[in-house]
Amino acid sequence: MELMVTIVIVAVLATLAFMGLSRATESAKIATNMNNLRNLAPIVTGIADDEGAYPPGWSFSQGESWADLVVREMSPDSYQNALLLSPFEAKDIDPGLKQTAISNYGVNPIIFPAQGYAGERAYRVTPPKLQRPSEQILLGDALPRSSAAPYGFSMVVWWGLRTTTGNTGSPPTSPRNRAGRSVSLPSNIAEMTDCGGKGLPAFRNRGKGHFLFADGHVEALLPDDLKFKHFAISY
Repeated sequence: MELMVTIVIVAVLATLAFMGLSRATESAKIATNMNNLRNLAPIVTGIADDEGAYPPGWSFSQGESWADLVVREMSPDSYQNALLLSPFEAKDIDPGLKQTAISNYGVNPIIFPAQGYAGERAYRVTPPKLQRPSEQILLGDALPRSSAAPYGFSMVVWWGLRTTTGNTGSPPTSPRNRAGRSVSLPSNIAEMTDCGGKGLPAFRNRGKGHFLFADGHVEALLPDDLKFKHFAISY
């Protein structure tokens, strides 16, 4: 009887220790994720200042993303920089992608519009145009294209969050028309493990997503928070 009681006590203590370790590991990942976004803020802002506008989310003419510019700004020989990799999704990366800038984060396509095959940009967003930087999301957690190939054409741009995105060639309309309008997100997005090629934000951090705003602060938001509060663009 005493042996059985001892075994039960040890089992309970081991379970509690494992649960505590799991929570601590998850908390450490959350802290790393938010620090990554904070540390990306001055780099992205610096690129915008140097170029006179935020870079394209994806350049069809160059075949590269905003992440390639970030890598060149930091360390040209390190394409898989830990700063661009979410600790919740970072896995073994295909050696064939060693010359590709990989990121688990996605940019707001309204602020980082695409650049066409001829090298032209549909429009350019300068930092002064963001009149309410504390409400302007620059980038944040993004779902991988697919769970089977998480780094295949890594979804570095969020497409289709509104009826007008940076992929249409049309700049956003006035904040009176845009602010407060809901973002179209799948109802099960908090449980999704991939975006199916659509480019969607991720909410993998205890049901929340981490998002970097133009003023440099980072917030953990639920899907409904993103839907209704924090995607206004001021022009």
